[in-house]
Amino acid sequence: EDEQSKQLMSSWEDVHVSEEAQNCCVAIKVDAKSDTCVQFSQIYPVVCIPSSFFIGVSGIPLEVIAGSVSPDELMKRINKVKKVNFARKYCHFFKRGRIFSTHPIKEIARDTINYQLFKPNI
Repeated sequence: EDEQSKQLMSSWEDVHVSEEAQNCCVAIKVDAKSDTCVQFSQIYPVVCIPSSFFIGVSGIPLEVIAGSVSPDELMKRINKVKKVNFARKYCHFFKRGRIFSTHPIKEIARDTINYQLFKPNI
C-alpha cells in the first residue's frame, strides 16, 4: 500500500470511525489491481486511489471520498451519508393529516455499502 492508502486505512481503523461504520456500513476493501476493481470501475468510475464509495441500497453513490482523510473528516462523511440515506429512503408523506413512513426505522443502519479502494502492496 502507498502512504495515502495506509492513512485512509488507519482512519477506517480508528475506534470511533469503525464503531460508527459498524452501525451503518458494510465495508469491502478492493485491491486497485484486482479483477474486482476492474468490474467495480465499470459501474462506478474510479478516478482516484485510494477512494471510499458509499453506495446506497439502490446502487446510487451517496458519497465518494477521493484520497485519504482524517478520522474526524471520515466521521463527518459517514454522518452525512447516514442523513442523505435516511432522507432518500425514509420518505414521509402526508395523507389526510397523518404521517406514513415508506420503510421501518430499524432498517436505517444496514443500507449503505462502503467500498474502499487501495493500491496494492508491491
